[in-house]
Amino acid sequence: MKNIIIITGIVLFSTLFSTKSFAQSSHSEHKENSSSCCSNKQKHEKASCHKDEDHSAHKQGNLTEHNHAEHTKSALFVEYFKLKDAFVRSDFEAVKTEAQAIEKTARNHKFNQLSKDIYLAKNIDAARIVLSKLSEEYIILAKESKVGLYIAHCSMALNNKGANWLSLEKEIKNPYFGNKMLTCGNIVGKTNE
Repeated sequence: MKNIIIITGIVLFSTLFSTKSFAQSSHSEHKENSSSCCSNKQKHEKASCHKDEDHSAHKQGNLTEHNHAEHTKSALFVEYFKLKDAFVRSDFEAVKTEAQAIEKTARNHKFNQLSKDIYLAKNIDAARIVLSKLSEEYIILAKESKVGLYIAHCSMALNNKGANWLSLEKEIKNPYFGNKMLTCGNIVGKTNE
């Protein structure tokens, strides 16, 4: 639970920071555009010009969409770590439940089909194969979002093909082997480097 709170905090902090920067840049652009919109209406006061102006083309209208997208990303990371922890415990019922939660959160996102493949898997070993693909997609999302998460790797996973996963901490808790080889693997990087 502590790990979920930490990742939520990290994602929300990055969301707030990017939202604040976005809002400031939109406000600056609005100020620049306001002088040109009023130039043809010199008889009107500045306030009345802004009141009558059509603001639909300004970027500030997208702020809600931006916040929704960031909230969805945050929720996706929270669900991923719940799923990964279920794999670490080798709890197949919890794996299926958490995969369904990702599918619901993802909706049209590329994670949707992979999470569905996990909860429809016949056993936990089949689900772990899909986990490797899902983890790679999450690593891409974490890098794009500049969220500081650890990338862990186990070279023995998936019949020695190797597989990665995201971790909130340096301590290895292998989702591909669970209790059989809980600490097998190593940290190979961070998503914000």
